[in-house]
Amino acid sequence: MDLPPLRNAVAQNKKIKTVNAMHLASVALDIWRLRKRVTKLSDKIDENSLKPLIYALDSCERNLKSSGIETKDDYTGKVYKTSMNVDIITYESEKMQTDEPIIKETIEPAVLIQNELVYKAKVIIVTPKK
Repeated sequence: MDLPPLRNAVAQNKKIKTVNAMHLASVALDIWRLRKRVTKLSDKIDENSLKPLIYALDSCERNLKSSGIETKDDYTGKVYKTSMNVDIITYESEKMQTDEPIIKETIEPAVLIQNELVYKAKVIIVTPKK
């Protein structure tokens, strides 16, 4: 995978090893986790104090996306279908207004590299209590 050139990068004569795509997928997961934690902190910390951290996270995500790496975590609240390519962590049973199973929470997002799934999302499914 070709990475975009760094701003103000120093020319090097050494050959750099190929970047491991799964390591970059792990970085994308870590950035997703950080964003979740920062979102929780926003209730406790002044918004202006968090701006530099949010800016840094946005920048990391933009850089990964420009390299073809992105996370997909828009499963929460959707009806679960067996055709979904997700790992189910657990099933829970609750009184619901629908008879269909719902994805209660996305524990970890899916990671795509150049639109190809390399890491399945981990989700919790809630089913109607009978």
